[in-house]
Amino acid sequence: FFFFKNFAVATSAMNNEAVLRDFAKGDDTLLDRYDRSRAMYEKLMDKSLEMRFQQWVNRQCSAQILKYEDCVADKWPWQLHICRDVLNSITKCRLNFNTRQQREEFLQKERELLQEMDDKGETLFDHELWTHNYGKH
Repeated sequence: FFFFKNFAVATSAMNNEAVLRDFAKGDDTLLDRYDRSRAMYEKLMDKSLEMRFQQWVNRQCSAQILKYEDCVADKWPWQLHICRDVLNSITKCRLNFNTRQQREEFLQKERELLQEMDDKGETLFDHELWTHNYGKH
């Protein structure tokens, strides 16, 4: 047991050091690192970007989503048809934001945020791309 306990501590320390070393401020800009990662892990980066974009779309339609949650809160499954209009309003709202143009603008704003973080000397540990401040665009 003593060996495993120390091994776990040593392993987590090594993992933390590796992460800190990877994200330490260096000569590369965050944008350069982002582009390099995108070239190496294109599918993974696209999936991550799509998840952040869909979160952004949901935040834009949060009023309709909350109305739907309120509508279904006290309904039995066979009564959910009562909330169909509210559900349709969510779909319409999401379709308004979930466009190729909005997706391109979202990526551009992420790139601008990375550039701004570089200019301020921040790292990805200082700021996450999906924070409340970023959602207000």
